[in-house]
Amino acid sequence: MKKVSDLIESIDEVFLKALEEKMDPVGKEDDDVDNDGDVDSSDKYLKKRRASVAAAIAKQKENTQEGIMSDIASKAKTAIDRARGKPTEAELRAARIKAKSRAFFKSHSQTMAMKDKARKAREAEQKDESSCGSKKSLKASKSY
Repeated sequence: MKKVSDLIESIDEVFLKALEEKMDPVGKEDDDVDNDGDVDSSDKYLKKRRASVAAAIAKQKENTQEGIMSDIASKAKTAIDRARGKPTEAELRAARIKAKSRAFFKSHSQTMAMKDKARKAREAEQKDESSCGSKKSLKASKSY
């Protein structure tokens, strides 16, 4: 139990010291930001840091509000366009992609058909040449 009572006493001492310290009244802050009794570089650092944090928070709020407003505006425009029967940007983009893929596959299939036709023509030529060559050799042999 002594340990718990010692801990409680030390906590009480810390709270008493904190209550004894004189804090600046709200709205009447002085140059001693950290309230250590003197104005030095740490106070200058804290002021600068607080100012930069406040600016960052203000910028984030502004960006968030602008983002929300632009999002609302784009959703409203989409709703109006749909009511008028106009396609949305996403629908237009999907249609463009679909058209490009169709064109690619059409040209690819045409290319493949042309290659297949050329291959069949070569095979037919080779077959004709082989059959003609044997007939020529027969004719040549008969003529002698």
